[in-house]
Amino acid sequence: MILLILRAWLVCSNKCLPFGTFLGKNLEVQAFSNCHNNSLSIDLNYHTDIVTGLKYQSIEYARRWLIQVKNLAFKSIPCASDIYHLNNFYYISSGESIPIYRIPNGSFCKPNEGSLLVYKRTKKLQIGHVAVITYVGNDHISVSEQDWDNQMWNGDYSRNITLKFVNLKYYVEDNEKILGWMSIKNKSMCVDSECKTCSKKYEGKLSACLYE
Repeated sequence: MILLILRAWLVCSNKCLPFGTFLGKNLEVQAFSNCHNNSLSIDLNYHTDIVTGLKYQSIEYARRWLIQVKNLAFKSIPCASDIYHLNNFYYISSGESIPIYRIPNGSFCKPNEGSLLVYKRTKKLQIGHVAVITYVGNDHISVSEQDWDNQMWNGDYSRNITLKFVNLKYYVEDNEKILGWMSIKNKSMCVDSECKTCSKKYEGKLSACLYE
């Protein structure tokens, strides 16, 4: 909880729109500002009767986008960066599990729309970050998200991020470290099935997150 409060304070150390302000939408999935000047909301958000997460974290938007657009969801996790360690999503309607594929940043496979872009935990991103990839071009991707800069979107996406193709590998480049993206499409030549690019699991340490 301390990490979450610190994260909220860091986000609002810069100018941002008030908490709950509508920022934009992608495929009718709305995003809202998570700016807190003095406190952290512990209110849960819902889609119909399904809990999507705490208002208005990046995890909450990613889960709600998957529910509304793909009829998919993922299990409850404490931190956005922990998404990179998941192996399965599940269908909301049936509960049936489906595999999710971990594609490291700097792989031979180009990102694809509908994947979740996962950021590593850093001093600035205390719980990591996750965004939905909604467009893939030759030199950039567009993402939809909450809890980044908490500013109005310019269109049906939050922002563009640079995509580079170097030595036959694709790199999504941002100011914060990106672990990779989670895709429902099986690109076997690029999948990190053994979690070699994953962070270490916390063992016997008090932490808000499952992994470093």
